[in-house]
Amino acid sequence: MSVLGIDIAKRLFHAVGMDERGKIVWRKRLSRHGLIPFIAKLPPVLIGMEACGGAHDWARRFRGSCTSSVRVNTRGLPGDRHKSKKA
Repeated sequence: MSVLGIDIAKRLFHAVGMDERGKIVWRKRLSRHGLIPFIAKLPPVLIGMEACGGAHDWARRFRGSCTSSVRVNTRGLPGDRHKSKKA
């Protein structure tokens, strides 16, 4: 697994692992308290997550595990829910 994508939520996080070709090789639901111990057991991987206030905090926590993290701005991507509604 070379890339780990994390969907951040309040209590449960969804993690998806991909290999170098982009094929999904692993999926798991993790609790808030189980995420850091899980990351600590992984070899160094690139972690991607949605850019938000909580993502910056999690990125700081992941630095202790020798992983690199990327926060992705979701505006303009398909399924973007940030668009204003027209009357």
